[in-house]
Amino acid sequence: MTWWNPDELESRTREMFQGMITDLDARSRPYSVDSSEVDEELMTLFQEHIRGIVSPLLSAISERSEMDIRREAHSLLGMGGTIGVPTLSVVAEELSAGAKRGDYSRCRELAERLQEWVRVCFKPCGTEL
Repeated sequence: MTWWNPDELESRTREMFQGMITDLDARSRPYSVDSSEVDEELMTLFQEHIRGIVSPLLSAISERSEMDIRREAHSLLGMGGTIGVPTLSVVAEELSAGAKRGDYSRCRELAERLQEWVRVCFKPCGTEL
């Protein structure tokens, strides 16, 4: 897969989060977009931004900062919808809901899987998988 293929990226994302999130398929439908308009430039920006979310998210979880977790989740929610990876938007919903409930172990579980997802789906900038 070339890393800028949104359809394959969504498929990989769904595989990684399927067992963690109830009703993932139904919940991701509202965030689905026409990914044919996603170009290499947009995916490059996405790749740079997604790499920058994981560390602050994990720090916010360690600090039990509901506001910071929800801020990072909101950014993730928008990115998923924009680039055609709706599963990311559902992950963001789960992170935000977990933070609101004070369920930081659930937030950590999701963030660690997100970190693994970034590692698996993206090699260093400028390379292909």
